[in-house]
Formats: sequence, structure tokens, C-alpha cells
Amino acid sequence: MTDETKGEQSCPTANTQETTVNLQLAIDVWKTAIQVQQHFNTIEMQIRNIAITVVTTTLGAAVLTSNQTLNAIAAASKADKPLASIYSVTILGKSFSSASLIIFAGLVAWGAFYFMDRFWYHRLLQGSVDHAQYIENQLKNSFPYLSLSGSIKQTSPFKFLWIEIHSNTKIDLFYFTIGLLLFLLAMFVF
Repeated sequence: MTDETKGEQSCPTANTQETTVNLQLAIDVWKTAIQVQQHFNTIEMQIRNIAITVVTTTLGAAVLTSNQTLNAIAAASKADKPLASIYSVTILGKSFSSASLIIFAGLVAWGAFYFMDRFWYHRLLQGSVDHAQYIENQLKNSFPYLSLSGSIKQTSPFKFLWIEIHSNTKIDLFYFTIGLLLFLLAMFVF
């Protein structure tokens, strides 16, 4: 053995330091992945918050419009005057009230929020969870307690009757339920 190779073999602290630095870098990458998860989760919650605000505003505008229409009908019938045709619109032979059209506009906005939430940011959140889980799996021998993403992914689904419901289905149910209610309101109530 040469003096150079003896020096490399007799210096175990160099390998230990390198391993420590690599583990610290891996933990820093894991922390960043967790922060990215938090970021996308916050964005998704903000999207839902804004979507619910838009739906609430839409319903309020529809109720206000419907109330004004009823007041106009009452005033026209009292004065024995014809009612203006601005309170309804005929589309493909079916007459829709102005309130229904407002709700349909809200339904279109609701669908846009669904698309942005489910097919845009939720996919990014899932990617960050998968990446953090990959890091956790790589570090499980050195740091078995680094398992946040794996634990969340494991405990997030729940069973309803015989069906296991995961995050994608939860989002679909949330948007579908409110979207269906909006559709029914537009078609049959207003």
C-alpha cells in the first residue's frame, strides 16, 4: 500500500462526516418537500374557500333577482300593466328566469374551480407527497420517525360501507354534491 491509500483507509472520520453531511442534506430536502406539500394544500383550501364564496354570492344574487322579479310581477298585476320580458330568457324553447341564469353562471364558475383544484393543484400536491414519501423510504433505516407523508397517505382514506374513499374521490364528491344542488336549483326552484 502506498502512503496515500493508507491515509484514505485510516481516516474513518472523513466517511462519517460525508455520511453526516449527506443525511443532513437529505433531511433538508425532505423538509422542503413537506413545505411544498403545505403550500399546495394551502392553495387547495384557498381555492375551495373562494369557490364557496362565489357560490354563496351567486345564490344571494339569484335570490335578490328572484325577489325583484316577484315584486315587479306584483306591481304589474296591481297596476294592470303587462310585464316586461326582461325577467326570463327562452333558450331552445325553454324559459329560464334571470335567477336561473345567474345560478347557471355560478355552476360554470364552480366547474372551473373543480378543474383547477382536482386536476391542477391536487396533482401537484400528490406529486410532492409521493416525493416526500420516497425520501422517507430512503431514510427509514437512519431516521425511522421521518414518516409524515407515509402516515398521512395511509390514514387519509376512509371506508364508507364497503368502498374505500381516497382524496380524489373526496374532492369529486365535494364538488359534485354542490354542483348537483346548483343545477337542481337552477332547473326547478328559480
